[in-house]
Amino acid sequence: MDVDRLLVGRGTYVADVSPDDTLYAVFVRSPLAHARLAGVDCKAAREAEGVVAVLTAADLGDVAPIVSPIDLTGEGSFLASIERPILCGETVRHVGDPIAMVIAGSEAAAVDAAELVDVDYDPLPAVASLTSTAELAEPGQIDPLAPDNVGLRWALHGGEGVAAAFERAAAVASLDIDLSRLAPTPIEPRGTIARNDDATGRLVLEIPAQGAGLLAGLLASCLKRDRDSVQVITRDVGGSFGMKAYPYPEYIALAVAAERLRRPVTWIATRAESLQTDTQGRELRAHGELALDADGRFLALRVRHEVDLGGYISFFEPHVATYGLSSVATGLYRIDAAEVQVVGRLTNTPWTDAYRGAGKPEAILVLEALVDEAARLTGIDPIELRRRNLIEASALPFRTVAGEVYDSGDFPARLNAALEAADAAATKETRRRAAQAKGRLFGRGVALWLDTTSAGPVDLARLVLGPDGHLTATVGSQDTGQRHQAAFSAILSEKTTLALDTLLQGNSIDSPQGGGTYGAKTMAVAGSAVANAADALLQAARERAAGHFGVDPDSVVFDAGDLFVPGTNNRISLVALVREQGELVVEARGGGSTTYPNGCHLCDVEIDPETGVVDILGYVAADDYGRIIDRTGIVDQLVGGIEQGLGQALHERVDFDPADAQLLTGSLMDYRLPRAADMGAPTVLLTEAHPCQTTPLGTKGVGQAGAIAASAAILNAVNDALTSAGARPVGPPATPLAVWRSISDSLDR
Repeated sequence: MDVDRLLVGRGTYVADVSPDDTLYAVFVRSPLAHARLAGVDCKAAREAEGVVAVLTAADLGDVAPIVSPIDLTGEGSFLASIERPILCGETVRHVGDPIAMVIAGSEAAAVDAAELVDVDYDPLPAVASLTSTAELAEPGQIDPLAPDNVGLRWALHGGEGVAAAFERAAAVASLDIDLSRLAPTPIEPRGTIARNDDATGRLVLEIPAQGAGLLAGLLASCLKRDRDSVQVITRDVGGSFGMKAYPYPEYIALAVAAERLRRPVTWIATRAESLQTDTQGRELRAHGELALDADGRFLALRVRHEVDLGGYISFFEPHVATYGLSSVATGLYRIDAAEVQVVGRLTNTPWTDAYRGAGKPEAILVLEALVDEAARLTGIDPIELRRRNLIEASALPFRTVAGEVYDSGDFPARLNAALEAADAAATKETRRRAAQAKGRLFGRGVALWLDTTSAGPVDLARLVLGPDGHLTATVGSQDTGQRHQAAFSAILSEKTTLALDTLLQGNSIDSPQGGGTYGAKTMAVAGSAVANAADALLQAARERAAGHFGVDPDSVVFDAGDLFVPGTNNRISLVALVREQGELVVEARGGGSTTYPNGCHLCDVEIDPETGVVDILGYVAADDYGRIIDRTGIVDQLVGGIEQGLGQALHERVDFDPADAQLLTGSLMDYRLPRAADMGAPTVLLTEAHPCQTTPLGTKGVGQAGAIAASAAILNAVNDALTSAGARPVGPPATPLAVWRSISDSLDR
């Protein structure tokens, strides 16, 4: 993605490409969180001016519901196979559930007609949150396949002797912490243009997605069509963070309408619709316990997570709630025994799924808060406690009790680098004294973090070098703001001396295979495919040059853009060779392995006890992403992720009325996103001393890192300030009200 082009407004998004003859769709959505549908009367809407059609569940024909394809394994595991209808015909499960789709010649006409659809609701008890699930005597059954609204159970038992370790422990730190639900809120909302391509017979959907090929296959399955008869096109994407990776009911409904009406149909979500219907993330209740010996060594970890699934079970959510949470449960520490239990509950709220980090931010926040609690319990300095328990570089590769194998890194060195950078700006005691002089509280928080990036499906890259020297790459990954073109260009330039002129992506028919972009896997998977394609390009060029020179291909050398035979005058540039013999086309596959980016984030804060407002004084990220291909892209993604972590730590929370599950944060006036003024530019320290040992390029994924680390570091800093002043810790978000109440309560004791 050419970032400069986007910054000056030259991007092309789905809302920019509606055909001239398009129809417009508006959805009739439930105002209730849980109800039976006693009747849906569309007569007045169908007769309204400008209306072409009104579709309900009965009108959709033979389409399949959306069902998560995840299959949980393990003793005692359970996953309800819950179906999400495309349009609700019997019940609704959250505010915003779609019931009917009104299609008209203009968006205004469709909006007006949607008001005429008369829906008769029979209200049912609504479960607003995990808390209400526990407190309501009769919370109401949401799905018959989920007894007591439990849609998922799973456990990890890592190592041996968890119970015995707790029995012999000299100290056991424990905490209960609730993580608030977050709305991903990309700048570009979801949208779809569905149309028929009469020339090919395909159903074409233009959707801002994280992978056109992945989504096309899923949509074809729901539509019960052959995979190649459904084409997904993705142009520029205004952010995603996980929530644009999978199918939604609106996409299927528009596809049916376009096929039936033989006209293009367009739908662009409003911000209110996005907050009601996009997948959301993070909400869980955790109880954690950490056993320590008399020297402060970690013996065992026990964590129980209650995860809010929402009204349905979305595509990746079972994976997020289980593997995502458990894979990093022990972090960068040597913990030889661990138990993670997960219970996923249905509630009458929007469904949840992968949101930047996909379980890792939650797990790291719980673990790092637990380590700080252990430090308070034992009286050991929190930095010293971490040093005693970090996995040493000499122990790598290291297999964790979750089965992950950390291949490279130096975790204590990342901690030391963060501390040195923070103290170079101002030591902890200097900042504490300065805060006290102003009547404010000071706190420092540290978070050791890692990610387990997706290995992903194999990707395929196609390179075309034209006679004019123009180099085009086609890949199955999808740029949603990560500067893929810059990174791929750097790989190609290093290998071939040629810059990448054009990057083609986002077309499920023309693009090669590939699972799209998610799980911070692009450089490991698509990057290796591009590198392999560059090697294939040079090999094909050597063979052509060999024919040109009349020599064996093994005797041809490539260097500095030229092909030549050492010791002779036979020399030709790569571009001249292609100009002479015609375009060169090659393809190559690339696979990935799980990578383990890691590091230490440190945050210093001040708190105004009169208002509870938290000010961030300084932030350091000392991280290891293996080999660095595009430093600018890494720093940009890291800083963006830190801002999202800040949002979770201090501001963001999706709220519902506990009585009826009405959404209380239904606009950006109510849902507080982080702002640029909330934090200055962080200090970023990157090391290339430990390239990944399991990927061809030596890279480690970066896309999720900031969001994984920041919420833990910032919340630990806030709670360090509060507990140092005798106040109780707070959970996220540490809003001014929550912080002020903690301080006020401590003064009343």
